Amino acid sequence: MITRIIAAFVLCAALAPVGALAQPESGKVLRVAFAIAETGFDPQAAGDAYSSYVDRAIFDPLYKYEYLTRPYKIVPNTAAALPEISPDGKTWTIRVRPGI
Repeated sequence: MITRIIAAFVLCAALAPVGALAQPESGKVLRVAFAIAETGFDPQAAGDAYSSYVDRAIFDPLYKYEYLTRPYKIVPNTAAALPEISPDGKTWTIRVRPGI
């Protein structure tokens, strides 16, 4: 039991952002300490945990789930509204919220 607690603490310490300890230079600086280098910032191609961690911090999805409602709902996040679907179902139009 103690070994698991220590392992969880070490994992949390390894994934904790370093930026919280340093003086922020501006509002757009992301500083994170990793044991190894990330492999890339393409969300579709990221296969390791470190790249996925950075991707979740810098990319916002178009839609997200609203978990507190039952049944769950999909709500716009960076999209302006739910997609407009053509009558044949082949064309989906997603408008992005202004300022994104």
